[in-house]
Amino acid sequence: MTTSMIKLLCEPSVRLRRYARYHPQLEYFFSYPVGYWIGIPDNGNLDNIYIRANHIVKHHGDCNPIVVIYSIPDRDFSGRYSAGGCDTNKEYLAFIDIISREFSKGADPIIIMEPDALPAVWNKSHLLRQQRTQLISNAIDIINTNIKNPHVYLDIGNPQWILDTYEAGEILLEAGVDKTCGFSLNVSNFFSTQDCVYYGEQIATMINKNYVIDTSRNGNGHLHKDAWCNPPGRKLGATPTFDVDEPYVDAYLWIKPPTESDGECNGGPKPGDIWPDYAVRLIDGI
Repeated sequence: MTTSMIKLLCEPSVRLRRYARYHPQLEYFFSYPVGYWIGIPDNGNLDNIYIRANHIVKHHGDCNPIVVIYSIPDRDFSGRYSAGGCDTNKEYLAFIDIISREFSKGADPIIIMEPDALPAVWNKSHLLRQQRTQLISNAIDIINTNIKNPHVYLDIGNPQWILDTYEAGEILLEAGVDKTCGFSLNVSNFFSTQDCVYYGEQIATMINKNYVIDTSRNGNGHLHKDAWCNPPGRKLGATPTFDVDEPYVDAYLWIKPPTESDGECNGGPKPGDIWPDYAVRLIDGI
């Protein structure tokens, strides 16, 4: 992937600006590009999901949006806080077609493909694994057809989910990673950049693909492997950049907006809701 032409937007969302009127410390986050998540039913139904995609395109202008596609059927059956997604595979592929056609009208998007979808099924039944990897592969084909030069990264979870990096590489290949720019690590999680690089490099050398790391909240590393929902004492990580001095890392990105809650745990509001108190604590790591 040629990263020299990537231009990230440093312009906050209307929603964050609105919150900052009453919580001015949130202005700290105005300078950093974040991921824009899109899915059903969170952002509408199949008839009007194009509105969300169109809003992302218009908001970013000539900048490359970081788009997180999060709508695969049964998307969060391992965590439940973000349950939802499309009802059927047919609806999902129609959703992919609609939003990718909309994204084709703007600057080529950086697409993070379905956080946790692959690690959630890697050790499930052969049929479930085959159905999901095939569905994701079909979705990638649609994206590549509709968008001239998409920068797609297929998510593979975090370093302590699929411990065997060979297994991680295998399921990425089954899902069509060869048709993408690579894979993503640590989305909405807290594992240190060092841990992610050690893990990611092993996968990258196996499948000959680069990767991106979500560094939005990994400045203090992870509390423990199961502390993924608004854990205390976390800190902002490396700021978003495509200028990374690691051989296989394309970028450090804030894929998960650090101003948003993981879910209704540890005092947090619903997943995706802005939580000013937690966001401000991330600045100093307290």
